[in-house]
Amino acid sequence: MQIEVSGITKRFGSVLAVDGLSFSVRPGAVTGFVGPNGAGKSTTMRVMLALDRADSGQATFDGHRYRELADPMRSVGALLDAEGVHPRRSARNHLAMFAATNRIPDARVDEVLGLVGLADVATRRAGGFSLGMSQHLGLALALLGDPPVMILDEPANGLDPEGILWIRRSMRYLADQGRSVFVSSHLLSELGQVVDELVVIGKGRLLASGSLHDVLGTQGRPLVTVVSPDARRLGELIARTGAAVVVDDVGAEGGGVEGGGAGESLRLDVTGLDAASVGELAAANGIVLHELTPREPSLEDAFLRLTSKTQEFRAGEAGS
Repeated sequence: MQIEVSGITKRFGSVLAVDGLSFSVRPGAVTGFVGPNGAGKSTTMRVMLALDRADSGQATFDGHRYRELADPMRSVGALLDAEGVHPRRSARNHLAMFAATNRIPDARVDEVLGLVGLADVATRRAGGFSLGMSQHLGLALALLGDPPVMILDEPANGLDPEGILWIRRSMRYLADQGRSVFVSSHLLSELGQVVDELVVIGKGRLLASGSLHDVLGTQGRPLVTVVSPDARRLGELIARTGAAVVVDDVGAEGGGVEGGGAGESLRLDVTGLDAASVGELAAANGIVLHELTPREPSLEDAFLRLTSKTQEFRAGEAGS
């Protein structure tokens, strides 16, 4: 089932949360949905599921709006708020209620509890669940109708490393079955290991969309990691060559751009200048390097490049 988001705009009073947003999500793929906090991701998902009404534009599932679907749970499974469960209901009763009201066989309840690893705690009250267990129960509800579309907002929230690996494998399995899997997550390193396509937004607008390869692509521009006790000056020099430089907020020893004092090493992520050229530039200006490493592009690199322009060094700005 193909998802089409076409020109969605949504305001909350004077705040423009989503601004003319359009993208597609195809069957058989995991599509990642990323952007900074406040970019409009959750609002977009709520509009897609008819929980919020768009001021203009629409989202459709094989040409039908969510409200027009004859059997919504059999068409679209969603995990937006894993803790939206009555605390006194057991996991099984919670799912059984939805199964009964959506003409889903009761046997499917036990099937999905087994799929998400909750069979042994099916009779426990949901109020006693950890956040991670609540996430598993939320995914079970999303799977209950065996839908061809899955919309997941931060599905790895509260999960331990084993649980994160499990959700990654689950998303891959669902897409390999031919489903459209649309997932929002802040865990970019994890997301980068499973997604086929990406939709990147900022301030409610589309910044990039396409295959993971296309979004990560740097048009042949080299990527280099540099650590130096004189990172501020080196960043200015690199920026003057036309390369993009982003400082690690934490830095090699916990510093940032503003707090980086003399002798405190900071990490620079450089796009557009190779390691040899960075090393030669540092040597010509008497700058000590603690690390100089060429690297492959990652989802974090693309995210920073597309959404963190205010963190980039620009010639003449670092000292202003």
